[in-house]
Order: sequence, then structure tokens, then C-alpha cells
Amino acid sequence: SNGDLVIAKEGILGRFVAHSDRTSLYLGEAEIAYVKDGKLYSNTIKTNSLQIGSWLYELTETGTLNEKWIGDE
Repeated sequence: SNGDLVIAKEGILGRFVAHSDRTSLYLGEAEIAYVKDGKLYSNTIKTNSLQIGSWLYELTETGTLNEKWIGDE
């Protein structure tokens, strides 16, 4: 290896790799996201909901974006 720390579990498709300059998440052989300098970078994220703080944003089946206060958890 090239000195990177690889964290993986047998049978799981994804793995984390700690490089000298970033920590990466791989799905198969593709790097799908990484953390560098305290920031998260992603190539692609597809989801129908996103929580930011106490706000939840959800995309409905009709394409409407709902915003909902879910309070402090």
C-alpha cells in the first residue's frame, strides 16, 4: 500500500480511506465523497430529504419541496 489507512468490512461495498491530505469514502473503486480541511465534498448525493440543524427539507412525490421545523433534538 502507499501508506493510506483503509477501513473496510468484508462484504460491504463501501470503505473509508485516510489519505495524508483527506479522508475519502469509496463505493467500489469510485471516490464518492471526502473530508478535507473540515469540509465535506461530494461528487453526487441523491436523496429525498435533508436535515440542516432543526430544519427538515423533503421532496415529495409530486416534486414539491416541503420545509419543516423539527425542533432541537
